[in-house]
Amino acid sequence: MSLCSSQFSCFVKIFETHYGRLTVYERKHVRGIANICNAGIKSEKMVSMSAQACSS
Repeated sequence: MSLCSSQFSCFVKIFETHYGRLTVYERKHVRGIANICNAGIKSEKMVSMSAQACSS
């Protein structure tokens, strides 16, 4: 599966909304986010998962 850059950008925005801006180091290791995009996870699910992770 190829990574859709617009979808990937959306997921990075969602991630940064909940966890703060990515550092240069972290940006080098965002492959996990790319894997989420490639797995077909919808942005609504990513928002929900991010909110749950940050609430604990």
